[in-house]
Amino acid sequence: ISSEPAAGKGALDHDGDDDDDGDDSDSDDSEFDYLLDDDLPGDDGAALREMEEARRSELEFAALHRESALQHGFGAHRQMHPGRVLRAAGLGTGGGRRGAMMPANVPPAVVLHLYDPESRSSASLDLLLEGERMAGRYRGTKFLRGSGRAALLLDADLAGRVLPRVRPDVDVPALVAVKNGEVVSFLPRLGGLTTARGSIDDDVDDRAVEDWLGRAGVLLRDPPPYEELCRVRPEEEVLHEVMMREKAAAAALAPPERGEIFNCGVKGCNKMFRHEHVGVSNEMQEGLVVSEEEAVGSAST
Repeated sequence: ISSEPAAGKGALDHDGDDDDDGDDSDSDDSEFDYLLDDDLPGDDGAALREMEEARRSELEFAALHRESALQHGFGAHRQMHPGRVLRAAGLGTGGGRRGAMMPANVPPAVVLHLYDPESRSSASLDLLLEGERMAGRYRGTKFLRGSGRAALLLDADLAGRVLPRVRPDVDVPALVAVKNGEVVSFLPRLGGLTTARGSIDDDVDDRAVEDWLGRAGVLLRDPPPYEELCRVRPEEEVLHEVMMREKAAAAALAPPERGEIFNCGVKGCNKMFRHEHVGVSNEMQEGLVVSEEEAVGSAST
């Protein structure tokens, strides 16, 4: 009887290993050897480098987009001068349905807080709006605040058009939802948003505020496209607003348009109605109070 093991399945080699297992492990190793190579087969790693470059560019663009949106006030809670806070919200700038003719300086959604400096509810609302739950989450919305009574009085004409029933001495603090340059919802005295309903001397209910703004449709998570943001820079918005104000003020102070000036023959006279100058005789007038014909005719009678 031979003492040598029979060759076949399960037989051991001289090293004591199973022949079949060795073949399997060798084949498995060779199958995934390409993963250990530095470069992808066939293209010298060009595709991988292109993917890395594309991803890097994508991240850089996302960071630039976010920074540009913040500079324009999206996803940020900002204090505005009461004389321009209404217009900064897009009110009175020809807004409406957002489309091709939409002015570049009209934000798609604005949460406007007309605060009362003596109200605890206003302070509580500001803390909510500037926090991660609101401005930090809804990066497509502008969050603005301005002194309520001063804003309504300094820009009374605009306030009368967009908030016709507001009362500066009674309805402040107030929360205004603005969409595409139009007021879609107005809440005087933060009614129903405080933990003590109807009181402006208590903290606001965070969930109630978010629900109210959500129903108004002004909580947007994504900022406007980068191309739309770059149509106008923030400093250009302010410059345009100042120029429009100066133009309106100049138009209000300008004298009414003059009609045709009556030619009386006297240099420097700009009277538009028919008239004569007493004591001035020229081609256009005799300068007499009573004409010669009338004087002779009255004497002969």
